[in-house]
Amino acid sequence: MIEEISTQEEEAQEDKLIEMARAFLQIEASLRTMSGNAEDGSNDNFANLNEAESSVIRETRNGLAQSRAKVIEFVTSEFDQNKLEDIVPALRNLRGGLSMVNQLRSGDVLLACAPYVAN
Repeated sequence: MIEEISTQEEEAQEDKLIEMARAFLQIEASLRTMSGNAEDGSNDNFANLNEAESSVIRETRNGLAQSRAKVIEFVTSEFDQNKLEDIVPALRNLRGGLSMVNQLRSGDVLLACAPYVAN
């Protein structure tokens, strides 16, 4: 899906953007499962992870939530490009965090989203 979106010349359709938001949710859920956190963010118990990895996962989850909110804002504002202004550097930073905790495929998804959003 991401490759298809990034190679098309025309403006994205709403359904494609919603699919991208779903991808953010899946990555966030993967991180939540990996960290052992409950849906509401309570139970920050990272017994199997060291403190640095735990911190990276928390920050990545927060960044994903912010990115997801920006995509939703973009769609609900009838595609106001200003809503996506800071998302490209954020996606690249999130990819770095994901690679630090060995979530390379998830990071690659975010990296593939960056050029699409930039256009």
